[in-house]
Amino acid sequence: MGIQIVERIVHYYSYPVTVNVNVNFNKTLAFPALTVCNQNAFRATATTERNLYHFIEMVYSNRLDINGSNSSNNNIQQPDLSNNEVWNLTLDDLFRFTAHRKEDLIVGCQWGTEPCGPENFTEILTDHGVCYTFNGDPDQLLWVTSAGAEHGLKLTLNVEQYEYMAGPNDAAGVKILLHNKREFPRVAELGLAVSPGMHAYLGMQLLSIKNLPEPHGTCCSQESPYYSRYSPEACQLACVSERLGELCGCRHMFMPHVHGLVTKQYETFCGNKEPEPSFWCRDSSS
Repeated sequence: MGIQIVERIVHYYSYPVTVNVNVNFNKTLAFPALTVCNQNAFRATATTERNLYHFIEMVYSNRLDINGSNSSNNNIQQPDLSNNEVWNLTLDDLFRFTAHRKEDLIVGCQWGTEPCGPENFTEILTDHGVCYTFNGDPDQLLWVTSAGAEHGLKLTLNVEQYEYMAGPNDAAGVKILLHNKREFPRVAELGLAVSPGMHAYLGMQLLSIKNLPEPHGTCCSQESPYYSRYSPEACQLACVSERLGELCGCRHMFMPHVHGLVTKQYETFCGNKEPEPSFWCRDSSS
């Protein structure tokens, strides 16, 4: 009897967990945020107007090293960058000023039976460059009352392929991602690629997981200055950003930060063995 009592007490304080699965058929569902990105990062006419076209072309064709010298062919004439605007821009500004505009990208928009447009999208800097998010305000909810394409969001997009130029991505078309409003859209990793001239449908299912806090398991929900809502993805991104800052004082331009912005002054290189322009920066606190 005594052994059984001790065994039950030990079992109780091991905090065993039972997983319950409930399938609900809701009458309405909150529509998630949708982020859309042009596969081309830089708009050719915008870079030309700012005298940045040749600089970006040489960087992404691996003909310009971090010191501004020609790295692959010394016989190729390099543009004069001594007074170029590029040296006065942060990487954030470089991408934002030369990206495809939402007014040109979004030529048709309909939410259910209601018309919408570029004014319903907000600009965001992601791991895929400058993108635009629909329904991104976490305090304003859009509800879906029925299944099917007629009750969701319809978009007609113009990728402006005639404006394409050298950049971090080689594909043509757009990338689209449905995501939680309070989570960073990892478009490069998780986005769906849609080619020009294609008709694509994106279906969704809501999976909600509620984990018990300690001591019932190892799950936790930590507060952080890097994100407003905890998730494994947000925590991972914050850890990478913080670790890069500790190792070499720089981070990707889209990563969350607390101390300063990444500049594009090519004085420090970190994070990769091979050059990648979005990783070039100087100390983020400078």
